[in-house]
Amino acid sequence: MLVLPKGVRHIPGFLDRSRQEELVEAVRAVVAEAPLFAPAMPKTGKPMSVRMTNCGALGWVTDRERGYRYQATHPVTGKPWPPIPGMLQDIWNAVAGSDKSPEACLVNFYSAEARMGLHQDRDERDLETAVVSISLGDDCLFRVGGRTRGGQTVSFRLESGDVVVLGGEGRLAFHGVDRIYPNTSTLLRSGGRLNLTLRRVQSLRSRCPQKAPPQPLVTTTACTYLLLSSPSRTYSGVAASVFPAVARLADGSLGSNPYALTLALAVTRPSSACRHLLPAGGGEGTSGAN
Repeated sequence: MLVLPKGVRHIPGFLDRSRQEELVEAVRAVVAEAPLFAPAMPKTGKPMSVRMTNCGALGWVTDRERGYRYQATHPVTGKPWPPIPGMLQDIWNAVAGSDKSPEACLVNFYSAEARMGLHQDRDERDLETAVVSISLGDDCLFRVGGRTRGGQTVSFRLESGDVVVLGGEGRLAFHGVDRIYPNTSTLLRSGGRLNLTLRRVQSLRSRCPQKAPPQPLVTTTACTYLLLSSPSRTYSGVAASVFPAVARLADGSLGSNPYALTLALAVTRPSSACRHLLPAGGGEGTSGAN
């Protein structure tokens, strides 16, 4: 009898064929709005063997320059990710054991040659809520271990409609896909495997400080750029309540303090995580959530 690591649950056949077909149609609608793209490894830029997209408030992306992260927009189209389909929310509610809703759903497509090396899902700030993984299409050989790389692992076959939950002690279990078994399912028109991974991340907005820290010019430089660079007084209310020291600098009341001016020069660009503090139209660019 196969013994899985603590906190790892395998639920075979959770979705019957009709529900699998319904979910595939929902995923096709997601892909129509947010096309599959090829994620690249950090530093090397080597493309991963899977193609992917996301749905939800946040999406997981990776590239050579900025590495693994979550962000609110598609890296190619620049558009927000489509919402998580209701059917996926229902699956989450049934198996995740959490009253929190998922913020991201990764959609990975595996061709017959694709693999996924052993890794932990640890790019999220919420490492307590379970990760829910749904398999559709061709079977795969799934491998899972403990929380330490190089430890003992077990492997088992995942079939279309199966669900895996990584929760509790298994939330940070190393896991991966060693191989795909081609032509083991007729669910997808052209074969292959879809893996849908629901995760709780922690929203972008909650990461921008709502009260002025002791050193606002040091700890909130990304959020203060517009306050410093814009001649408009539109931001004065925000600055006064959130970044009082910045407001004083913008008003000139700190004079020619070289320390403050040096910090001001170190500011680069505003974080999209903090746009909700600014009036409509403020800010530029897209910042990763991590």
